[in-house]
Amino acid sequence: MPDGSQNPLPQLDFSLRASNSEYELRVTGYQKGIDYRETAFDGTYLYELTAYNKSSIPMPNDARKDVAPNVATARIYKNQNLVRDFTAPEIAPIWLMFVSGEYFRSLTNNLGEPVVIDGLNSPILKISEISQQVYWQLQDQPPWFPIQVSFLDDGIFHVPPPLKSVKTPPPLDAGFTNAIFRVNSFTNVSNLQVPQAAVLETYSPNPSKAEGGTLYMKSRYVMKVKTVKLGLLPTAFRPVLPGVTRIDDWRFHRWPNGISYQSTNWLPESVITNASQFKNISK
Repeated sequence: MPDGSQNPLPQLDFSLRASNSEYELRVTGYQKGIDYRETAFDGTYLYELTAYNKSSIPMPNDARKDVAPNVATARIYKNQNLVRDFTAPEIAPIWLMFVSGEYFRSLTNNLGEPVVIDGLNSPILKISEISQQVYWQLQDQPPWFPIQVSFLDDGIFHVPPPLKSVKTPPPLDAGFTNAIFRVNSFTNVSNLQVPQAAVLETYSPNPSKAEGGTLYMKSRYVMKVKTVKLGLLPTAFRPVLPGVTRIDDWRFHRWPNGISYQSTNWLPESVITNASQFKNISK
């Protein structure tokens, strides 16, 4: 995954531990720079971690000798369990395949936050400000594995203010399907039908003027499961930081643009709010 895109990635491997909506996912097999990526949701916080190969460790912005280089970068969010990441679009398809059921069941209508960023017709980074129509079919028993999911773009090219958003050239201005996820096969594990093979295809308006008003397949992700085991030992559903890590922390309303710091552990909210180094950060 992805398969069939203009710039295909190599085959990646993943391992996942999940319990209802809580999960911990690790992806490996990257060719350059990245050792592995992890994302997790513990019921309260969403964690994202990128660990680098030793030869690719980025130096901190402050290149003083007393500042340790980061061996990883990370993000932490509150009140968010959806993975939305422009730099790691391979995460969302796996989330969709195994742990999205409870999220879709929690929606009171067919409007949800975008899950699939790749293909969405918008450059806005704060993607949670946008809702889009979503249609899904789930299994009829827990853990509510999805069978198929479709996401609809509203046909508006959203841009940050003070710029004005504009409509996509017709006929796409009426909206279009920007992503289709479907499970192609299931495997029986102790009478539980677990997704075994799935595909996610994303679509976007054709950038060519000659092909204006048409869509092209922007990416195609193919997921295949090798082994499934039931029963999970107690787990914190939180990635272990591999060393000095630069963390972008988005948990606080008082800092809507997030705050950044280095740490070797995930810090409780109280430690951040009481730390003198953050007292003067503008809100």
